[in-house]
Amino acid sequence: MVSVSKFVNLGLTQLRRDLAYRADFLMSLFVTPTILIVNYFIWTSVFSTGTGTVAGMSFIEMMTYIVFAQLISIFIFNSASMQLQQKVQTGELGQDLLKPIHPFTTLFASAVSSRTVAFLLELIPLGAISWFLFRPALPVNATTIFFIVSLILAFMLNFIMSLIVGLIAFWTIRIEAFQWLTWIVLRVFSGEFFPLSLFPQKLQLISHFLPFEYLRYRVALIALDGSIENALAAIAGQLFWIATLGFFSLWLWNLVVRRFTIAGG
Repeated sequence: MVSVSKFVNLGLTQLRRDLAYRADFLMSLFVTPTILIVNYFIWTSVFSTGTGTVAGMSFIEMMTYIVFAQLISIFIFNSASMQLQQKVQTGELGQDLLKPIHPFTTLFASAVSSRTVAFLLELIPLGAISWFLFRPALPVNATTIFFIVSLILAFMLNFIMSLIVGLIAFWTIRIEAFQWLTWIVLRVFSGEFFPLSLFPQKLQLISHFLPFEYLRYRVALIALDGSIENALAAIAGQLFWIATLGFFSLWLWNLVVRRFTIAGG
């Protein structure tokens, strides 16, 4: 087991690397507010036609959902797949196998440290712009603690998915095309840009059997509908997919290490 101090040191090392590229770091502050503003004008246009509700949501509820979806996106983002690809391409993976710390632990510490600062900084412009444009509803109720728990679980689930995509690089060497495909699928089917209730019924049914909706859609609904029953169902679903995909990622990792060792890496 990795001690807390070692885990913190790994995170601080990654944080120093992030801050070394200040221009890129600061540029990311403008991405989420831009997405929010674009969504604001799109949904203003939709509701200006006289439509009272869309998918059972009013304009304020829809925009509040968008804010929460963007907030969740900021929190769960990680670059584990690209880091794994780089390790495979550069041969750094061989060095990692000799270290006493599992590569997954290093990547997880990196993801946690990056999000700790980025979440706090990116939350400020997101909150300020949304409050200035439309005064989003900010529900505070008994499900708040469930929302926080679900948010953390969404981070873990997204991290595991990124690991799986990154491990595929061992067979393909380059994963950009596959990564872009999964990036699009993940963002659309997780409800980042609009609630999944806008999907046709058959597509909604299919999404229930996939882990993607537990990244954003189900988490955002915990904050919006205030239902403890739905919150518990979302958390249970997240735990199921974390366990399932977690075991799959470890199985995939064992295959990678076995093939890497046989190949003389």
